[in-house]
Formats: sequence, structure tokens, C-alpha cells
Amino acid sequence: MKYLHTILCKNEGALVADALDWYAARNVPVYLFDNGSSDGTLADAHLRADAGDAVWCSLYKPRAHPSKQSRTDTTVVALSEIDTQWCGAGDADELWNVDADWLAREDLAGYNVISLPMRFFWPHEPDGLRMADMRHYTWSVAWILDGSTPDGPASHAAGRKELFRAAPYKRHINSHQVELHERRRVHKTNARPIDHYIVTSWGHFQNKIESWRALLRLPRPYRLRGGWHIHRWIAGYDAGKISREWFEGRCRAARELPSI
Repeated sequence: MKYLHTILCKNEGALVADALDWYAARNVPVYLFDNGSSDGTLADAHLRADAGDAVWCSLYKPRAHPSKQSRTDTTVVALSEIDTQWCGAGDADELWNVDADWLAREDLAGYNVISLPMRFFWPHEPDGLRMADMRHYTWSVAWILDGSTPDGPASHAAGRKELFRAAPYKRHINSHQVELHERRRVHKTNARPIDHYIVTSWGHFQNKIESWRALLRLPRPYRLRGGWHIHRWIAGYDAGKISREWFEGRCRAARELPSI
């Protein structure tokens, strides 16, 4: 296998369904790790696997607190169980524009890590859209919060994630022994982006606020650290500044952004 994509999730059944449809259309096999969902996410994934889709399913077993999800864990477990040259570890609200044909490019042959830029997407309808239908993207986190519009897309505001090639370096996690590269040769130039659908509806936004709030209350070292945007969103929500009306305004503004 050339490329295996992993997804670590909890109670994100609708997003997982969208993601699995998207990867299946591109012939990308997926290993789903479920962190104790109560919405049927894992059962639905098993149905896809039973129907012949290239989907593997597992109940995620964190090494620490159940809330402390680790994409490193999932990468190591997936590589230990499935023979693949490359492995990416994403979330349910991300669509990675990576496939076997792209990874076969000659200019990637000498690299063992590919750093992929992320870009934010925002719904242009407040009551929800499938991820693949959200073709308008935001300029930065600042745009989402206060409507500021910089001169161009700010991928640095959304961060980056890495794609790993299996190679000769032994590492032990969760009793699995996996080969990863000891010396990292990182490719960044003209890498395909990861599309991050940070929210898909007002209801999804509210659920994220409450999930973040719960994770911020956990005792250390399990507490969510949280970026400045998470703290500003929670503060704005609690103060009544981030409301359904605010969200609808952001959706209207998204319709005016360049679509890709």
C-alpha cells in the first residue's frame, strides 16, 4: 500500500461519514480510531468495512487520560498493523489532498516527512453543509473572530501537519514496535494543503465550545492547553458576543470570499 490515512475521533459521526466518503472516492484507505464515541461512529465504520470499503476500525486505547488523544499513537499502531509506505494522521474535520499518485512524484522520493499546510474553511450556510460542499475558505483565524481581512491567505495561522514514511528507526509505543525515520528530511515546497473544516454549522460550533470548555477544566497534565483563538471564542460566547446572529454574519461574509 502506498498511503494509509488515519482518523482519530470521538462523537463526530457526521464528519466521519463525510470524510470516509471523500477518501473512498479517491481510493485512499482509512484506519479509524474511535475514542469511545456514543453516537454510533464506530458501528457505522464497521458497516463500511463489512461492505468491502478499505476501512479498518479500532477502539482507541490512550496511554494517558481518555481525553488526551494522540495522533502519534494512532500512526504507530497503524504502521505496525498495515503495510504502507506513507501514513497521515488527521482529524474528522480535515480532508487531506493526498493520494498514491501524488506521493509517487519524483521530487518527493528523497524525503521521509512531508509538511502539509492547512487552510481554514467556513460554512456559507449557518445550518450546515457537508465538508466537501464548503468551497469558501477563510483568510485566517483573525477573520473568523473579528472579520479582519489580511492581504492574502495566511496558512501559517492554521498551522501544518506532517505525513510520515515508514523507515528504519525503531520506536515503541503501546507495545507496538514500528519503523520510523531517525533522521528527518522534511519536504515543504508546493505540498498539497489540508482543508480544515473547523465548523460546519452553528450547532457544531456550540458543541465545540462545550467540548473545549470541558477539556480546559481537566486536571493537569490532561488539560487542553488551547490556542488563543479557543480562549477568545469561549470568552466571546460566554459574554454573548458570539451568538447565532454573529455566526450568520460570518456565513454571509464567507459567501464574499474567493472560492477555491
